[in-house]
Amino acid sequence: MNPRPTPETIANCYPTHYSPHVSTAESTTKNADERPWFARPPIRWIPGLKQFYHWLMKDYGHIVPEPGLPGQSALEIGTGRGAFLAKLDRKGWKVRGIEPSEQAAMQARDQGYEVEIGNLEEAKFDDQSIQAIFAWMVLEHLISPQRALSLIFKWLVPGGKFYFSVPNFGCVEPVLFGRHWIAWEAPRHLHQFRPKTLQKILAEAGFEDVKIIHQRNIRDYYGSTGAWLLARNPDSKMGRALMSWFADSPPFFVHVALAPLGILLAMLRQGGRISIIAQKPASP
Repeated sequence: MNPRPTPETIANCYPTHYSPHVSTAESTTKNADERPWFARPPIRWIPGLKQFYHWLMKDYGHIVPEPGLPGQSALEIGTGRGAFLAKLDRKGWKVRGIEPSEQAAMQARDQGYEVEIGNLEEAKFDDQSIQAIFAWMVLEHLISPQRALSLIFKWLVPGGKFYFSVPNFGCVEPVLFGRHWIAWEAPRHLHQFRPKTLQKILAEAGFEDVKIIHQRNIRDYYGSTGAWLLARNPDSKMGRALMSWFADSPPFFVHVALAPLGILLAMLRQGGRISIIAQKPASP
C-alpha cells in the first residue's frame, strides 16, 4: 500500500470485531467428543472412505510437523485465539506465541499457552533457541517482511524451519476479480507476494531449501465473488452467503463438491494461497 499505515496507526486497522480475534460459537461450544460423520455407522463400514475424505479435504493451509524430539520449541507468530498452538501442543511441541491483539492473546492464554502480547519486532527470544516457527497469513500484514525474516532466521536453531503462508499474487485470481479480489484486504495487507519474490527475499535472509506448496482450496473465490456481487447489488443474498462462506466455511456438501476444483488449481500452480517451508542452514 502507498500511502500505508504507520507503526503508530496500524493497530487502528484491526477493529475489535476482526474475525481472527473473535470467538465463534463453533470454537467455544463444539463438543470435542462428537464423532465425525465418517465415524458413524453404517458410513464407517465403507472401506477407505475415511482416508479418501481426509485426502480430499487436505488443503495444506496449516502444516503440523512432527517434532524431532518431544518437547522441542515451536513459536507461532500471530496466534489469534490459539487454535494452531493447540494442534502443535497435541503433537508434542513446547509452544509459545506472539499476538498483537490483547483480546485474542488472552483467549490463547486462557487455554494455558504462553503468548506474548505485542509485535514481532518487540519480541525478545534467545538466538538459535527455536526449532520451528510458524506464521499463517501474517507476512503480508507486516510493515517490513525483510526485518521479520531476519529476526526469524536469528531465532531458529541451525537446521530449524520456518513455516508460513501468504496470498498468491502470482495466480489468476487478482486478474480475474480485479479490485474485488478479496485478498487485497486494504488497509491490513501491506504487501503482495509472488512465489519468485518469496524465494528471493528468503534467500537474501539466509534461508535455503525453500518449498512452495499451492494450497488446495477456493476460499478466496467465495469471498471475491461475494464482493463482486455486493458491489453490483448491496442486497444480494448470494453475495452475503458467499461472504459468510469466506469468513467461516461453506455448507458441507458444497465444500466436498468443490474440493476437486481446489485440487486442480493447486496442480496448475494457481492456488490463491501458498504455504512455504524454508530452512535455516544446518551449518554456517
